[in-house]
Amino acid sequence: MAEPALAKKKYTYDDYLKTPDDERYELIEGELFMTPSPNIQHQKIGV
Repeated sequence: MAEPALAKKKYTYDDYLKTPDDERYELIEGELFMTPSPNIQHQKIGV
């Protein structure tokens, strides 16, 4: 018999507001993602 898959927590906007201000987070369809800042080389190319 197969074991049931673990249910992922659905994050809310309130959860997002509790994330640290010094790190970048995105909330997409209930999933919370930490997104890295662009590196210096990437920023130089974009200018």
